[in-house]
Amino acid sequence: MVFDFQPKTLEELRAVSPDITSPLHAAWRQTISYWEMAHSLILCGALDTDLFLDSDGEGILIYARYHHWHIETELQSGNPFMRNTAALIERHPAAAKAP
Repeated sequence: MVFDFQPKTLEELRAVSPDITSPLHAAWRQTISYWEMAHSLILCGALDTDLFLDSDGEGILIYARYHHWHIETELQSGNPFMRNTAALIERHPAAAKAP
């Protein structure tokens, strides 16, 4: 997802999420949902944080790559983008340095 989807504008990013006919729609939703679920397992204590962060580069990379465009959307909608990933980074500073 990170390498296949490289929007240049906020409009390009926003066009994928609600458009179920877009070839990237399913990949976008599945990727975001997967990493949010994985990060929620850490936040709930089901997985050891250090063990997970030893190999979790992609979820945090996705957050870092796309989050800056979602600040405006979050302000308008009130729905945070990748809230579990954001909470993981905030609670565990090692997450900001994930591989």
